[in-house]
Amino acid sequence: MTTTNLNKPRARWLDLPVPVAIAICLFAILAIAGLLGKIHSAASVAAVPTPGLVILIATPQPEPVPIVAPVQVAYQQPPRHVVGFDSPNGNPMGAIPAPEPSAIVARFGDEWLQTTHDGAPIWIRAADVGMQIADLAPPAVVYVVSQPHTAPARRPPTRPATGTPISRRRRPALSRA
Repeated sequence: MTTTNLNKPRARWLDLPVPVAIAICLFAILAIAGLLGKIHSAASVAAVPTPGLVILIATPQPEPVPIVAPVQVAYQQPPRHVVGFDSPNGNPMGAIPAPEPSAIVARFGDEWLQTTHDGAPIWIRAADVGMQIADLAPPAVVYVVSQPHTAPARRPPTRPATGTPISRRRRPALSRA
């Protein structure tokens, strides 16, 4: 009968892989160097008193007074008002602010413009607004029933270059076959 050893043999340094052995050696060297450095540096440090704490008390600074330049306001002309009518040549409705040219909705002839004020159509005079509107209607067409005209002067007929008058030319004879 054979006996088997169930306990594994312990790992030896020579049996470790090379990268693992290098890492363990570097870690051990760094740990030893760090401990030796602490021991040697502790003896050379002299006791130095620490400075006292500085206490700052924050106080609000007075705000600087801003230098205010005089404000210049552009002159705004008050809105101009014109008289509004209920229809062209109709009853006056009262004064309304003069509309912008883009607010003109319609026109009646050269004198009347329609705009909207408070949702209602109002007619105003074009001269009150200062718009000189040209009438774009085509001009009236005048039809002339008849016109006297002179007949063009007639020139006498010209003769052919052969020298034979037209009436005296010979005509070919027709033959019956």
